[in-house]
Amino acid sequence: MSHLEGWLLLRRDGGLWAIRRSALRELRTLRHPPGANRSRIELVSGEMLTADELLAMIPRLAEHPFPQCARRYCDPSVHGLSVWNEQPVILLATGVPPPACFGRTPQTPEKDIHGDEI
Repeated sequence: MSHLEGWLLLRRDGGLWAIRRSALRELRTLRHPPGANRSRIELVSGEMLTADELLAMIPRLAEHPFPQCARRYCDPSVHGLSVWNEQPVILLATGVPPPACFGRTPQTPEKDIHGDEI
């Protein structure tokens, strides 16, 4: 296995995500504000994201791409799913994560069926 193979497994907003190791540029632990313990991840693409917890660097994950009929419901950056320790993991295709991973609020607020912001 080359040093660029494998996946970084992280937790963000209660979910597990995996990013290809080859897409990573730098990992940093943030302790601001005091007491916070999040990690900042810089990707080769130049994008930055944060993680609530870095769990492991995993040599291999079984990749299960979404079927074509489900792809239109997924963000294009999501490659598919895997399983780690009996938990589902979202696999990121290019290392460019969906907006939910950026730690910023989407431009358009989510609304319920009545048009009220959630």
